[in-house]
Amino acid sequence: MQKYIGKIVQLIYIDSKREVSIRNIRVIATGEEKFMAYCYSKKDVRTFNHSGIVSIDELNPKLLGVIDQINQHSRSNQFDGGNASGN
Repeated sequence: MQKYIGKIVQLIYIDSKREVSIRNIRVIATGEEKFMAYCYSKKDVRTFNHSGIVSIDELNPKLLGVIDQINQHSRSNQFDGGNASGN
């Protein structure tokens, strides 16, 4: 994890409640069992367990803005229950 300090990565992560999430984070510091990172979806610094990482990939910082735009667009265009016309 040391090699990711200061970098933006995407995690597939399982938390202590066994809930799976995909997070875009910037790694701040790392220890033997845990690491701290700024989580872009929570807009806050979070602590993660190394054991919860399912997958980790380094992201190009330029892509983070594109990913945020896609996520915002997806949230604003939620399925309306079959009323495609909006009436």
